[in-house]
Amino acid sequence: MTVHVKQDFGRGRNFNMEQRAVIKFNAKLGKSASETFRSMQQVYGSQCLGRTAIFEWHKRFLEGRETIEDDKKSGRPQKSEKMTHLWRVSIQRPIFRYLHKN
Repeated sequence: MTVHVKQDFGRGRNFNMEQRAVIKFNAKLGKSASETFRSMQQVYGSQCLGRTAIFEWHKRFLEGRETIEDDKKSGRPQKSEKMTHLWRVSIQRPIFRYLHKN
C-alpha cells in the first residue's frame, strides 16, 4: 500500500517532530528501524528524514526516550538574538537623530 502525502511540508521544526512521532509510534509497535525507514520513505518521499536520523531516533525511543523535542544545545546563542539587536539599533538610530535635531 502506498500513501501519498502533499509535498509542501518544508523541512521545518514541526515537520521533523511529526516524523519523530511516527518513529516513536513504530518503535512502540515493535517495528524495526529498517521497517520504519522503508514505510516513512513511502509516505514522505523526498521529504523523509535521512536513514541515519531515523535509526538514531528509533534507538533513543527503544532506550526509553519519551519526548520528540530536540535536546537543549549548549554553546553560543542563536543568531536571532544578534539579529534582534541589529534591528533595534537600525530603528533607534533614526529616532535619536530626529529627536536630537529638534
